[in-house]
Amino acid sequence: MEKVNHLITFSCNPSVHFQNSKSNTKKVWVEAFGCSANIADAEIIKGILCNNGYELTSIRKNSDVSVLVTCAVKDATEHRMISKIKRYSKEKPLVVAGCLPKTSKKLIESYSPDSSLMGPQSLDRTLQVVDASLNGRKVVALEDSMSTKVNFPRLRLNPVISIIEISSGCLSECSFCQTKLAKGSLKSYRIGEIVRQMEDDVAANCKEIWLTSTDNGCYGLDLKTDLVELLEKCSNIEGEYKIRVGMMNPMYVPRFLDRLISLYRNNDKIFKFLHMPVQSGSERILRKMKRGHTAKIFLDVVKELRKKIPEITISIRIRERL
Repeated sequence: MEKVNHLITFSCNPSVHFQNSKSNTKKVWVEAFGCSANIADAEIIKGILCNNGYELTSIRKNSDVSVLVTCAVKDATEHRMISKIKRYSKEKPLVVAGCLPKTSKKLIESYSPDSSLMGPQSLDRTLQVVDASLNGRKVVALEDSMSTKVNFPRLRLNPVISIIEISSGCLSECSFCQTKLAKGSLKSYRIGEIVRQMEDDVAANCKEIWLTSTDNGCYGLDLKTDLVELLEKCSNIEGEYKIRVGMMNPMYVPRFLDRLISLYRNNDKIFKFLHMPVQSGSERILRKMKRGHTAKIFLDVVKELRKKIPEITISIRIRERL
């Protein structure tokens, strides 16, 4: 998953006008941690709430209700999230959203039994959950919705950057990662839905389009398509913009590598950038991690990318050093 700043707080875009602008308007404070998909979720939460009479504030003490979009990718992050949950829940009604409610529901409730919980695939219930919390009622919304996360209302953190989640979940079984517990197996969103979201965002003067997910490499395997076909369709949209491709695991890249290289070489709409975490250079450690790829697969892909696209930037993540 593509990582961004650990802490993101949101305030209303000054260009957005609300129907309820009186002093008694309900105020909400939203804080998000973790990957770009979490930031996209927080933007959707903001959009839904602002479209339904809430005003966002950048100062927590001024809010009537708080929403914390959590990350659970590793233990240190989980501990930080729990510390914030304990503190925030003592001050005012709290909604705990993001990955942690799915992976550690009982842990959250042991420290904050009255906080409402909302999973990463339950954003269509945002208004219900926040309204209930504001009125002193706890709601637990952890079931996966049938709706996709594209074409939801949203308020962007950066007005020129559109973060579009192209799928949820993944096909991996990595032994160190809790994201699979939170987001489940792969559910790719249809190309037409993603293209419509991107067209709207380009029309709204977004200049960077971030295509993100738990693992972009396995996108489309459940729809009999793949990332390259999606990129081809997205890069045909008219306008001035660049596409940034988010994280993909090495195991899936060889099946479309030649087509991906051809697209990168011949399309100036796509940043010459890939995020492809290797995690370890040891075959033994990779097997223990259940990564699904070998160090050789990673090296072969990198060598081919460097050979055909010398200017490409490749971002990696290593958890174990030899």
